[in-house]
Amino acid sequence: MPWQGGVYLLMISIRNPDIHLLIRHEGEHVIALEAMVGSDSITVVCFYFPPSLPQARMVRELQGVLDFITSNNVLVAGDANVRSSLWGPDVSDHRPLDEGGPLVDLILARRLHVWNDPSSPPTFETERGRSWIDITLSTSLLSTRKGDWIVHPTTLSDHNPITFVNNGCVGEPSPSSYGRLSPRRITKVAREVASLYHQFAPEIEGISTKHQLDMWIDRITHFIQSISVFNVSPKNCRLRVPWWDSSLDIQRKKTRALRARFLRCRHPQERLHRRIVYKKEAARYKYMIKTKSRQSFNQLCAQLTRNNPFDLPYRLAARKIPASTILRS
Repeated sequence: MPWQGGVYLLMISIRNPDIHLLIRHEGEHVIALEAMVGSDSITVVCFYFPPSLPQARMVRELQGVLDFITSNNVLVAGDANVRSSLWGPDVSDHRPLDEGGPLVDLILARRLHVWNDPSSPPTFETERGRSWIDITLSTSLLSTRKGDWIVHPTTLSDHNPITFVNNGCVGEPSPSSYGRLSPRRITKVAREVASLYHQFAPEIEGISTKHQLDMWIDRITHFIQSISVFNVSPKNCRLRVPWWDSSLDIQRKKTRALRARFLRCRHPQERLHRRIVYKKEAARYKYMIKTKSRQSFNQLCAQLTRNNPFDLPYRLAARKIPASTILRS
């Protein structure tokens, strides 16, 4: 995570605790790290080419990092600030088409595979224009594991987020985690295993061959996995309603982003302006929720009363629902 002038130029965030990291290179415009899950590993290279610096110089810095890496599973992604028909449609903007020549030469020389979809929405979009300047590359071995590559034009940032799937693995995946267990459940597992051991203690103590040992290890492992505390299905606590749609998702993201900008600001006048903008969008978000929920309720009432106008909605409005019987001693 290089730091320059109070601004982070690059950042790689890993949210999965099962992924282990090993930093390979940390430069001003290029970062490289190795992500490992079990025996599978992928070297991730992230770069940013400022438009104010010569493109050839930036490409040489990236090439030096790639020369240092010996892995065959390399993923390269970043903001190149140049356009090319290799990773985007053949459209014109203020950037010269031949400006990306050094990067194209590097891609062809190292036989890197481009993951970008030329028919995708623009990766960079502002009021002044749009372009395809964010690139995702990989080695030929890793490209066989490529899944969906999608651009999501749903945020307030100039750069649209890109998501892609890396299918399969080279080695054996790490064992699945059972999540957090309470002390009560851990005690239950310990008691169950102790009971099993006391039941078969003479047989376990008589183990004399590797085959017998492997058999008992598999048996104990299967027994632990079959205990009820590990078989609790995860519950989805999020409320699902039929009237929620993508417009509410977009408005919620917009409101949260404006709230974060308002809370980060320390300048009094700018903070007041951001607070007004945030409050307006928050009020609009609440109004959209009320409107869509009301429309859905009206449709439900119309559906219930289509066959019988004196059905449940009428009885609720007329207070003709009998109260529950209360027994008193």
